[in-house]
Formats: sequence, C-alpha cells, structure tokens
Amino acid sequence: MAGGAPVQLVTTADYEWPTATNTTPLNSIGTGRGSIVLYNQASFTHWYITGEKYMSKAEEVHGGAKELRDLFAAKARKVLQYSEGSLP
Repeated sequence: MAGGAPVQLVTTADYEWPTATNTTPLNSIGTGRGSIVLYNQASFTHWYITGEKYMSKAEEVHGGAKELRDLFAAKARKVLQYSEGSLP
C-alpha cells in the first residue's frame, strides 16, 4: 500500500485496552454474524471536550467555530501543562 501500512485488525481478551503486547491478529471471525464499530478519535474527543454529541450543536452552545477552537486549545494547553509538570 503506497503511503502507509495496510490496516491490521486485532483483538484483545476481556475488552482490554489494546497495546502492543496484549493484541492478537483477527484472522477470522468464524461463522455466523458479526459486527464492527469504527470511529475516529476526533469524533470521540469532541464529545468529551464540548459535552455535545454533534459538532453543529457544540458550535451553537459555545458560540461558533472560533470559540470551539479556543476551547480545544485551552483544554490541550491544560493537558500539556499537566503532562510536563509530571515529568521528573
């Protein structure tokens, strides 16, 4: 695949958070029906930061795209300051 690695589907035991050491390749789902849920990180984090499920509602509640950008930037600065402060 040009420009990157192909997608690798993996699974974990007992709904663990996937890491490099606790995943196994998902080579087959066996027989019967199955499902898969795909999401991107931005879709998940915008809800966490804004408290709104949809970006259009978040813009309405927070006053617009510029205000949302400022909110995201402020939250990112707070996380980075915490991370830097916790380093030895």
